Amino acid sequence: MGGVFGDFTLPATRAPLQIQPGEMGEAIDGSAAVQVKLPRLDELDACISQGAGKSADDMATGRDQCIQKLSPSSSLVDASARIRIGFTGAKDDSGEDAFVVFRLQYAARSQVSGGVMTVEAFPAHCTLKK
Repeated sequence: MGGVFGDFTLPATRAPLQIQPGEMGEAIDGSAAVQVKLPRLDELDACISQGAGKSADDMATGRDQCIQKLSPSSSLVDASARIRIGFTGAKDDSGEDAFVVFRLQYAARSQVSGGVMTVEAFPAHCTLKK
Protein backbone atom coordinates (compact mmCIF):
# COMPACT_ATOMS: atom_id res chain seq x y z
CA MET A 1 0.00 0.00 0.00
CA GLY A 2 1.11 3.51 -0.57
CA GLY A 3 -0.45 6.71 0.67
CA VAL A 4 -0.53 9.39 3.32
CA PHE A 5 0.54 6.90 6.02
CA GLY A 6 3.62 5.79 4.09
CA ASP A 7 4.44 2.75 2.00
CA PHE A 8 4.10 -0.75 3.42
CA THR A 9 3.07 -4.26 2.46
CA LEU A 10 0.18 -6.22 3.91
CA PRO A 11 0.27 -9.91 2.98
CA ALA A 12 -3.33 -10.87 2.24
CA THR A 13 -5.50 -13.87 1.54
CA ARG A 14 -8.77 -14.16 -0.34
CA ALA A 15 -11.53 -16.31 1.11
CA PRO A 16 -15.32 -16.78 1.04
CA LEU A 17 -17.28 -14.38 3.25
CA GLN A 18 -20.78 -14.94 4.58
CA ILE A 19 -22.64 -11.66 4.05
CA GLN A 20 -25.77 -12.95 5.76
CA PRO A 21 -27.35 -16.41 6.06
CA GLY A 22 -27.62 -17.89 2.58
CA GLU A 23 -25.61 -15.14 0.90
CA MET A 24 -21.93 -15.48 0.18
CA GLY A 25 -19.34 -13.02 -1.04
CA GLU A 26 -15.56 -12.83 -0.87
CA ALA A 27 -13.06 -10.93 1.26
CA ILE A 28 -9.41 -10.08 0.99
CA ASP A 29 -7.91 -9.85 4.50
CA GLY A 30 -4.42 -8.68 5.33
CA SER A 31 -2.51 -7.64 8.42
CA ALA A 32 1.07 -6.95 9.43
CA ALA A 33 3.29 -5.03 11.82
CA VAL A 34 4.21 -1.80 10.02
CA GLN A 35 5.86 1.56 10.54
CA VAL A 36 3.64 4.43 9.51
CA LYS A 37 3.31 8.20 9.44
CA LEU A 38 1.05 9.02 12.39
CA PRO A 39 1.25 11.60 15.18
CA ARG A 40 3.20 10.55 18.27
CA LEU A 41 0.90 8.63 20.58
CA ASP A 42 1.62 10.83 23.62
CA GLU A 43 0.63 13.92 21.59
CA LEU A 44 -2.54 12.20 20.36
CA ASP A 45 -3.44 11.10 23.91
CA ALA A 46 -2.92 14.66 25.20
CA CYS A 47 -5.03 16.13 22.41
CA ILE A 48 -7.89 13.69 23.06
CA SER A 49 -7.70 14.31 26.83
CA GLN A 50 -8.38 18.00 26.23
CA GLY A 51 -11.86 17.10 24.87
CA ALA A 52 -14.81 17.61 27.19
CA GLY A 53 -16.59 14.25 26.98
CA LYS A 54 -15.28 10.85 28.00
CA SER A 55 -17.85 8.55 26.33
CA ALA A 56 -16.71 6.16 23.60
CA ASP A 57 -18.31 8.43 20.97
CA ASP A 58 -16.56 11.51 22.40
CA MET A 59 -13.23 9.65 22.36
CA ALA A 60 -13.70 8.53 18.74
CA THR A 61 -14.70 12.02 17.64
CA GLY A 62 -11.77 13.55 19.54
CA ARG A 63 -9.36 11.01 18.08
CA ASP A 64 -10.51 11.70 14.53
CA GLN A 65 -10.25 15.47 15.03
CA CYS A 66 -6.82 15.20 16.64
CA ILE A 67 -5.48 12.90 13.89
CA GLN A 68 -6.40 15.59 11.35
CA LYS A 69 -5.02 18.41 13.49
CA LEU A 70 -1.68 16.93 14.60
CA SER A 71 1.36 16.54 12.36
CA PRO A 72 2.88 13.11 11.83
CA SER A 73 5.84 12.22 14.01
CA SER A 74 9.27 13.08 12.59
CA SER A 75 10.01 9.34 12.71
CA LEU A 76 7.81 6.43 11.68
CA VAL A 77 5.48 5.00 14.33
CA ASP A 78 5.24 1.27 15.11
CA ALA A 79 1.73 -0.03 14.50
CA SER A 80 -0.24 -2.95 13.18
CA ALA A 81 -2.28 -2.50 10.03
CA ARG A 82 -5.34 -4.45 8.98
CA ILE A 83 -7.32 -4.27 5.81
CA ARG A 84 -10.44 -6.08 4.67
CA ILE A 85 -11.83 -5.62 1.19
CA GLY A 86 -15.17 -7.34 0.90
CA PHE A 87 -17.12 -8.14 -2.23
CA THR A 88 -20.82 -8.77 -1.85
CA GLY A 89 -22.56 -11.64 -3.58
CA ALA A 90 -24.81 -11.61 -6.61
CA LYS A 91 -27.93 -11.73 -4.39
CA ASP A 92 -27.02 -8.53 -2.52
CA ASP A 93 -29.59 -5.79 -3.09
CA SER A 94 -28.04 -3.09 -0.88
CA GLY A 95 -26.70 -1.13 -3.86
CA GLU A 96 -23.11 -1.69 -2.74
CA ASP A 97 -20.83 -4.21 -4.36
CA ALA A 98 -17.78 -3.84 -2.10
CA PHE A 99 -16.54 -2.39 1.18
CA VAL A 100 -13.14 -1.51 2.63
CA VAL A 101 -12.11 -1.51 6.30
CA PHE A 102 -8.64 -0.14 7.04
CA ARG A 103 -7.33 0.18 10.61
CA LEU A 104 -4.01 1.18 12.13
CA GLN A 105 -3.35 0.32 15.78
CA TYR A 106 -0.48 1.91 17.65
CA ALA A 107 1.92 -0.68 19.07
CA ALA A 108 2.52 1.45 22.19
CA ARG A 109 -0.03 1.53 24.99
CA SER A 110 -2.43 4.49 24.97
CA GLN A 111 -3.17 6.44 28.15
CA VAL A 112 -6.74 7.40 27.20
CA SER A 113 -8.59 4.77 25.22
CA GLY A 114 -8.37 1.65 27.35
CA GLY A 115 -4.74 1.17 26.45
CA VAL A 116 -5.38 0.56 22.74
CA MET A 117 -5.36 3.37 20.17
CA THR A 118 -6.86 2.40 16.85
CA VAL A 119 -7.26 4.74 13.90
CA GLU A 120 -9.86 3.89 11.29
CA ALA A 121 -8.49 5.34 8.15
CA PHE A 122 -10.08 6.26 4.87
CA PRO A 123 -7.33 8.31 3.23
CA ALA A 124 -8.19 9.89 -0.09
CA HIS A 125 -4.86 9.21 -1.77
CA CYS A 126 -4.11 5.52 -1.21
CA THR A 127 -3.29 2.97 -3.84
CA LEU A 128 -3.46 -0.80 -3.64
CA LYS A 129 -0.79 -2.68 -5.54
CA LYS A 130 -1.02 -6.32 -6.53
